[in-house]
Amino acid sequence: MNHQPFQKCACQNCGDSIEFPTQGVGLSIDCPHCNQRTLLTGNVESPLPETSEETPSAPPVPRPVPEPLSESKKTKTFAVIGTLLVLGVLAGVATWYFKAGPGRRRSESASLALPRDPSSPPSSAANAEVLPKGTTNTGTATKAEKSLDDLKPGPVTLEKAKSGSLVYAVGKLKNDSAHQRFGVKIEIECKDAKGRPAGKASDYTQVIEPGQEWRFRALVLDSKATTGSVVDLQEDN
Repeated sequence: MNHQPFQKCACQNCGDSIEFPTQGVGLSIDCPHCNQRTLLTGNVESPLPETSEETPSAPPVPRPVPEPLSESKKTKTFAVIGTLLVLGVLAGVATWYFKAGPGRRRSESASLALPRDPSSPPSSAANAEVLPKGTTNTGTATKAEKSLDDLKPGPVTLEKAKSGSLVYAVGKLKNDSAHQRFGVKIEIECKDAKGRPAGKASDYTQVIEPGQEWRFRALVLDSKATTGSVVDLQEDN
């Protein structure tokens, strides 16, 4: 049922009580007692809510309001996000450098990671071993043909004998081969102080071993000789 609220006030003329609905406050009416005009006064009250015999529904459950982040928590959150972004950029740069960097660096790394098989032959001239003359890659001497070019003479000097007035042309001749050299003869041309010929001198040895030196000592017959040089080499076959 609807219950309409009422209020009471006294007539401004006769003073009798007048009962009226609340929404009539402020209206000027004829007093039901003295028929004179009077103003309805009273407190304006909001109408009572309608009631029903039905069971009232449960009030809504208020939702929790999230607590706002403090300044310190905001600062920490921004710092974590910034650190993750920097790490992501560095990881991308490192990936590009190692995968798409200079080809030279990648080729060098590949060559270091894959050693050459010792049993396989050298792949290029740069990897070939430099062997001494007259030897193979096993270290053994080869039997190449003999050549006078393998006999290497050194500088010639004139020396006086310790006793007497004899002069000798002395020096060294090296056998730069893997063969024994038999019956080697050396001939030296002498000159005087003005560069004019001053006779010849020669010496002979029976054998020079492979890789060894022969110290020759040739007698100089011309007393004017001051220098000497090798002009001829001979060898017995």
